[in-house]
This record gives sequence, C-alpha cells and structure tokens, in this order.
Amino acid sequence: MTLTPSDFPAFFRDVYRYEPFPWQTRLARQVLTTGRWPDLLNLPTGTGKTSVIAIAVFHLALEACGHHRRRAPMRMLFVIDRRIVVDAAFEQACILACALRQPPTKLVGDVADALTALSGVKGDPLDVVHLRGGVPQDRDWVRAPAQPLVIVSTVDQVGSRLLFRGYGVSSGMAPVHAGLVGSDALWFLDEVHLSKPLKDTLEAIRKGHPEPGQRPGTLAEQARLAPFGVVTLSATPGETGTNAFRLDEEDWHCPVLRKRLEASKLATLEAYEGEGVDAFVEHAMSLAGLGERAESQPKKGGEKKRSRSRAQLPDTTHLKQASRIAVIVNRVDLARRVFTKLRDAAEDRADVMLLTGRLRPLDRDRLMGRIQPLEASPERKNPPKPIILVATQTVEAGADLDVDALVTEIAPIDALRQRFGRLDRLGERGLSRAVILHPVGKPSKSDSRAPWSIIARIYGSSAYDTCQWLRELNGPIDFGIKAFEPIMQGLSSDRFQALASSRANAPSLLPEYVRLWSHTSPAPVATPEPSLFLHGPQTSADIQVVWRADVDFEDATQVNLSLQSCPPSALEAVSLPIWVFRNWLRSHAQWSQFSDVVESTPEESRPSEENLKNRFAIWNVETREWKCLSDAREIMPGTLVVVPASMGGYDQWGWNPSSREDVEDLGLEAHYLQRLRGTLRVTASSILNRLRREQPDLAQELAGEMWHSIQSWIQQQGDEATGRGACELLLSLDALPQMWQVLLLGMNARRTKLLFYDDENPERGFIITSGYKLRPGLLTIPSADTSGQGNDSITDLAESSWTGKKVSLARHLKGVTDHARQFAERAGLDASICELITLAAELHDVGKVDTRFQADLAGQSSLLLGMPRWDVSWSFTTVREPLAKSERNGWRLDFHTPRAVPKYFRHEALSVAFAEKDPRIAALSPDEKDLVLWLIGTHHGYGRPFFPPCLDDQSSMSLEYGGVTVRVGDAPLRLDQGWLELAERVTRRYGPWELARLEAVLRLADHCASEEEVREDDVDEAEQTSGRVSNEA
Repeated sequence: MTLTPSDFPAFFRDVYRYEPFPWQTRLARQVLTTGRWPDLLNLPTGTGKTSVIAIAVFHLALEACGHHRRRAPMRMLFVIDRRIVVDAAFEQACILACALRQPPTKLVGDVADALTALSGVKGDPLDVVHLRGGVPQDRDWVRAPAQPLVIVSTVDQVGSRLLFRGYGVSSGMAPVHAGLVGSDALWFLDEVHLSKPLKDTLEAIRKGHPEPGQRPGTLAEQARLAPFGVVTLSATPGETGTNAFRLDEEDWHCPVLRKRLEASKLATLEAYEGEGVDAFVEHAMSLAGLGERAESQPKKGGEKKRSRSRAQLPDTTHLKQASRIAVIVNRVDLARRVFTKLRDAAEDRADVMLLTGRLRPLDRDRLMGRIQPLEASPERKNPPKPIILVATQTVEAGADLDVDALVTEIAPIDALRQRFGRLDRLGERGLSRAVILHPVGKPSKSDSRAPWSIIARIYGSSAYDTCQWLRELNGPIDFGIKAFEPIMQGLSSDRFQALASSRANAPSLLPEYVRLWSHTSPAPVATPEPSLFLHGPQTSADIQVVWRADVDFEDATQVNLSLQSCPPSALEAVSLPIWVFRNWLRSHAQWSQFSDVVESTPEESRPSEENLKNRFAIWNVETREWKCLSDAREIMPGTLVVVPASMGGYDQWGWNPSSREDVEDLGLEAHYLQRLRGTLRVTASSILNRLRREQPDLAQELAGEMWHSIQSWIQQQGDEATGRGACELLLSLDALPQMWQVLLLGMNARRTKLLFYDDENPERGFIITSGYKLRPGLLTIPSADTSGQGNDSITDLAESSWTGKKVSLARHLKGVTDHARQFAERAGLDASICELITLAAELHDVGKVDTRFQADLAGQSSLLLGMPRWDVSWSFTTVREPLAKSERNGWRLDFHTPRAVPKYFRHEALSVAFAEKDPRIAALSPDEKDLVLWLIGTHHGYGRPFFPPCLDDQSSMSLEYGGVTVRVGDAPLRLDQGWLELAERVTRRYGPWELARLEAVLRLADHCASEEEVREDDVDEAEQTSGRVSNEA
C-alpha cells in the first residue's frame, strides 16, 4: 500500500463522485508536500470549503504510511457558530466516513487501511462526531487516543472542552476532553469572523506547540511534539493572514466555478415602517408571483421615498418567476411573525416554511426533508408551487441552500454577503433579484424597543453604517462575487471595519487562567468564565432545553427514575440563550427579541432573585443526579434543563413561547437513536402526549380508555407485575400508539425490567426498559446521528469497580497495560514516553489491595465492619486473589450501603504510595518518576491537584503487594506530602494540554480494558429476538 500526494484528486472523485475544483487540488498538493496548512483560506461562498476535511483525512493517511514523525493531526475539528451549518458539515463528513467503511475503489480502500493501521480498530477507519449540546450520557466519542476522528461542533461545545470546562462534561472527564482537542488536533474555524475570540484563544494555545519537524530533546519536548494547528476559513473580504490561500486564475477559468463567480445578484434598498412584517410579506409574495407589492407608506420625519425611473433599473422582465424565495431576518421572534402572516396570505398557493437555529435536531431533520427542494443541486426540478423559506442568520453562512430570489433585513456588509451566497448559489440562473429592507429613521438610545435599536443590540452600529453606505452607491447593487469585488476593494480598511460585524476580542490568555482551568479536582471557586474566551465579553451563552411528558417535577425521586432510565439526548434538546429561557419562565406568552447569533444580554433580562412557580430539572455532573428547582439563578451556561411538556413553549417549527400546547416528548425516539435502547414511560400524561400526535381528534378519549385498562391491570397484578406482563398488556390494547407498538415488538419481553414511578402508589404508572441493545433500523426516524454507539465509559462512573462481573486485579492490570502500550504507540508517542505510560498502567490500581476495599468488592463489608479495630489478619472467604472489579452492580448500591473504606477513599492515591516504593520507579530520573506518579494518581480524574479529604483512622495499617509494603497513611492526601508540588512541576514541564493528553492515553486504556471485561453481545441477542418476534407477528 503506497499513497502519494498525486493520488488526492482521484481519491476525492471516488468519494464524492465529482471532480475537485482546481483550488482544492492545489491546496491538497501544498499541504501534502509541505505538511503545513495556510493560516487563512479566503474563499468565496459556494466554492466547497468543507472539502478541507477530506484533504486533512487524506493527509493523515499519507503520513501514516511514512517513516518520519507524523505531521498530520489525529483529530480534525470543523467549528462554526451556526447550528444548521454544523449539521450540513457533519453530513459531508459522514459521506467520507461511509466511503472509507465500504470503499468503492482500491484507492479509497488504501486510505482506509492506512487509517485503520493508526487506530488498530477494524471496520471503523474514521469516526465522525457531532457535538450538539451539554447533555449527560451523550454519545461517547472519547474512546481511543489514536482513533482518526472528525469532530463537527459549535464554538460553545468544543471550546468549553478545550478550556477544561466542557459543558455537560463531569470534572473527572474534563481533562480527557481537553487533552484530545488541545493536542494532536487540527482546528478549522469556518467563517472566522463569527468566532474571533475563539481564534484568539487558539492562537495563544498554538504558541505553546513546537513547529512541525522540530526534533525532540528533553522528555517533556518529546511529549509536546504532537501536531497542533489552526486554520481559519472565510468568504468575507478583509480577512488577513500571514499565509493566506485564495483563488487564482485557474479557478476563474473552471466552468463550474466561473458560473458561480460571475452570476449577477441585483438588489434594491427599501425602507419600512414599524417592525416591517408587512413589507417582508409583500415583497416575498411579489417575487413569488402571488401579488403585487403594495406601495410603501410615507416615511416618518419627512423622509421621502426614493424613486427611480425604469431606465435606471436593470431589465429583469425576462426573468422567470421565482419558485424558491428566502426571507432572512435578524430575530427569531420577527421570523415567526413574518412566517405566520406570510402563511396566512399565501394560503395554499405557496409552501411557506420557517427555519431558525432554535429547533430540536429531530425536528430539524424532519424539516430538512421538506426543505430539500431548496438544496443546491443542478439536477433539481422546479416545485409544483413556490417555496418561501423564512429564516434567521442560521442559514447565513455555509448552508448549502440555493434560492431564486431573496428578501433580507439590513445587516452588516459581511453578513449581507453571506446571505447573498444563498442566492443563485450554483449560478444556474445567471441573473436574480433581491430586496434589502431596513427601518426608517435612525438608531435611538432613548427607545430600546425601536427597530433600529434592536438591530443595534445585535450588530452595534455596523448595520446602520452599511445601510448608509449602500445608499451612497445610488442604485441597484450587484452582489454577485465578480461584480461586488471591485466595490469592496475600493473600501479603506477602516471603512470596512465600520461596516462589518463587530468582532469582540478575547481577553489575554494569561498563564494563571490556564492553571486555574487545569485544576479540575476540585475546580477553584474563582475561575475565569470560559464564554469570555469563546465569544468575548458582554455575550450570552446558551443552555439546552428538553421537554418530557411523564414526570411530576415536584417529586425528585420520580424525576431521577425517569430521566436516568431514559436519559435526555441532544437529539431532543433545543438551544436557547439563558436570558431568553429565564424570561419565558417568568412570562410564558412573551416573546424575547433575540437572534441566532451571539449577542449581548439585555440589562432588563439579568437574573432576578425571585423563585418561580414553574419547576424544572437540571443535571448535576458531580453527583450524577437530577435536581428539581424553581430558581432560575441555578442555570449556568451549558446547563441541560428538563421542563414539563405541559408548559408549552415549542411547536413543530421550533421555539414558540406563546404556544401553550403540550410539546411532543421525543425521549423514546432520541433514546433509541442515540443508544439503540428501548424505554417506554407509561403514564396518563405520556399516553395523551403521544396520541395527540397520532390521533389528535380522538386522543383524549383513547388515552382515557388506555389508562383505565392499564390501571386495572396494575391492581390485578399487584406485586406479581412483570415487564413481560406489561409488554403483553400494552400490545393487546387497540389504541396503542404506533411507535410504542413497533418498539415493543422489537423488544424481548422476557428480558425487560418493570419499574414503578412510585412503589407505594403503582397506579401512577411504570417504565419498561430493555436490558440490551435493539436492532438498528427498528425505528425509522430521520436523524443526523443514529449510530447507537453511545455508552458510558465504565471507569467514569461513580461505582466503576462494581461492574457486575468479578475480575481479578492481576487480570485487570494486564489488560490495561496491554491497551496502554498499544494506545501510546499508535498515538505516535516516543518510545521513552510509551514505556513510562506502560509502567503507570502496571501499577495504576494496586491501591485496591487495601483490605477494606477488598471486603467492599467481595460484598463482605458488614463482616469487616463488625471486627474490632479492623482486624487486618482477616482473610477473604470468597476470593483467593485481590479483585479489581466486583460482581455486584454499582447501580444497585445506594448511598446507605455500608462501606468498609472511609468516606472519600481513593484507591489511586494508595497506588501512588505503592509506586513510590517500587524498585522500577526508584530507578527512574526525577522527571520520569514525576510523570509516572502523576498518571497513576489522576487516572480517575482526581488529584488535579488535590485528592478528596479523607479522614482515615487506620493510617498506620500496613499493606503488601508485589513485594512492596506501604502504610495506608503514605497515600499523598495531606498538603505536606508533596503532591501539590508534583502537580506544579509536571504542568509546567509538559503544559496543561499535553499533560492531559498523556493522562487520556492511560485513562482510555483503563476504560477499554474494563469494557472488554464486562461486554455482552447485545446486538446479536437483539437480532435473534427481533427475528423471533417477527415470526410470531
């Protein structure tokens, strides 16, 4: 297998089934031969910027075949601050991953083999992950440090992970996430003008990484040579870079590109009164050929309507009626009002749709199916009637939509150019029309609710300045790429900056800030807010909101039972600014005026001290429990909030605070798609919620009949009720919702578990759960990520030593050691570092030999607790050698289960004490010894830089393992035992991100070995069950 740089064009053609553009081939040749990426890719919209992912993946495969130090990063991150665009980029990356899993040609197979040689995982050459939101127990992508990986994400999700404060990530796993995205990673920042603070932060981090090709010296330098790069992408003129890549003459002569670059897009500028809803509707209807636009009303303040003779206007009489029209506005609430009025005005003469960034992914996937006729494709046909899409900034950058006409609200010049990138994107029309609408008058500081004032809160003064500049151009403006470029080049740098979106700068990334972030156990009380370094000051971070229909939010026990049986998934969550959600909790029917871009929080929306009557639940990442609250101040950036479906606030088009209808509970679909698990939550409210979607006219009557039958069955069965019986009951009901029926037929009723919401009052309802994975494709729901591979990392759980399967310590240590050696070598670490990680793996769990810990694992805690003064001569009656894992299931152990070990005992701290006296450790240099001890002590995420305080009255007890004897008190739990000083040394020596990556190698090896020890063949069981049930059906 031999790959060369000249193979890339054929590889691209084999994967995507069309020829690469000249610039793509030229960029690939530059990267593949030099190993370096340009700082900036300044490419117009519609030229295929997402292809950089394919170039980066091919570069990694090429480097894997070489004999020099790898220059291509293992992980590629495509980041943009637009939710819909992230989804589109994810789909493009999935096409590449699918081609590599089932290669259509030998060349693609060679690339797949090269990537597989890196990871050692057959059948999965490239993993693609979509980070949607801070949802607990979401798809676990952190599984191997040498897995070629493409991460597609918004700024918040991946940026917070970079800064050791991942939204929805526990403090224990935060260093692993930070290490994997902060080292051996290549960041692509698409539309960099949208995320300049993150760019500033990444540039500061990149300065700590050596240049490609630098030769290693000291041990720390050897570890820090992992490749790390930042590439910015922009379609906006004015972006600068010391090493910029742009189109050249060859690209302008490419027939496909030339048609896109030379297409004319003629726009007129017009004013509107008030909020402009009528103006947007009238222009959209006129462009669709559904009615003449009404004459504009007289302007306030004596401003006269500008008029032009027909001679001044371009001749557009030959243009066909627009069959696809986009109406783009600056606020979600305005988009909703325009959509509502436009739908009423068009009646059945046009298909009117609404698209904002405030949609649940499952709803978005349904909607994208309807929007498919708007996607850019030369083979598409005209729809039977006009399609009018009302949207916000979510389609502004990178969305692969192609419309025939455009109505847009005024915006900064860079945002307008992005919006015009959706107009005749492929250049098939050659000449198209657009209207730019703006409020009358000027911005007013005295009236915060005036239209210009609201726009100014989003864009500052740049939108108004752009409006004035467009007026100066005095005529219809051609926003086509070729025609508009000379106009832009005529702007001075200062004038362009005044017209462009304001670009907040991140605060300086001081070493002290990084040190505070890297302290994750425990996290310091006072640390810089990550959002400042991702979006700049005066911005509002988002939260994730999920609706559930089955639980009573006054009962924390019921909430935890439901949400831990069927954990909320990112597929059912909508992203909202914190202040918008808080406003909704106070006044349900009130629309907050907010956009789909990062903006400042209005002063009147700051959190108040009042407790709200509406209760909600949030996930506590430390205690791994759900808390029921009514105080909105408890909601932090990145928080996942679960609210009752009965609160409304959402409909099929997305966020709608004025809606009081029950919101559809998507927990069943999301849980199956994310994990291939089946969970039915059966209550009166959940039945009604489901039937309202399937049979709205009869829902109330049918739900009542169903619930009566279920309650009768519960009373008859009493304590004899089983999961199998509940399944049989539900399948016998005529009104059973169709989705429930499909799921029940795919489950093995004999292996289901029945949980009552309230054991004392079982009539409140129950939950049926499957104990294994179901067959893929059982529920045919369109989704961007239906891999069903989301599993909790075994050793990230609070009870990681209680896995339900007895495993000896010797076996576990060997398994972790083998995986650690493989992971370290495949990750490209130097041989000396690999040996140190392997040595740490051999000793990482030896602290489990503590007599008391072994008693807990063996289920004999009570026996030992009854002995006076901890009789250390006690011998185990159930094991002949120390255990690493217990046959007891951790989830069955409640907080009242007696433990022989003292509170906050950490076996890894005791492992450090053993390692310090191990002859192999003693023979190491001080630097090497520090690293091994650090890796051992932090392999569960504690000890960074402190272990939990543990008062142990048996500190003088002696323990022996492998010929080494230590006292329990030798574990570095006290401040005078040198652990804090060791933490400072290794952090300074390796840097926070590289040190975290080295930790990740050992921790992920531990995860992998632990999962292998308890793995069951769930999929085969599910397939057998599915076949049996299908035959019975």
